[in-house]
Amino acid sequence: MTLADDMAVRANAYAEAAFEQPTIWGESDCTAWARAWVESVRGRRMALPAWRSREEAQAHIAKAGSLAALWSGALSKYGLHERFDEPQAGDVGIIDTHFAGQIGGIFLNHGIFAWRAEPTGARLLRPRPRTIVKVWAVQ
Repeated sequence: MTLADDMAVRANAYAEAAFEQPTIWGESDCTAWARAWVESVRGRRMALPAWRSREEAQAHIAKAGSLAALWSGALSKYGLHERFDEPQAGDVGIIDTHFAGQIGGIFLNHGIFAWRAEPTGARLLRPRPRTIVKVWAVQ
């Protein structure tokens, strides 16, 4: 099994484990969930603003200018680099949606994007390339 195959298996298992879990702001929302994924792969903590509610999260995002800007600062300081080619399984990123604006999540095999949604679970979609705002290589 290649390193990329192993990453894909791990990312898929991580997403599957979230399908029935409640979404809790600051613990398992789209940002906290993706941060925990990166930390599990990289083996060290990442500094991101803390929040306990949707309103607090939105205040931090507004202060940064966007979710992508909030993530960019934290992921850059953490040492992750933006990916400009096709997202790979295990990469994290931000996509733009009609229903929720910018959301963060994890890329799985075949360009599938997984993110946390309220009230429960992970959601999956295959984003169009024009909706992908930023991607960071985790590996």
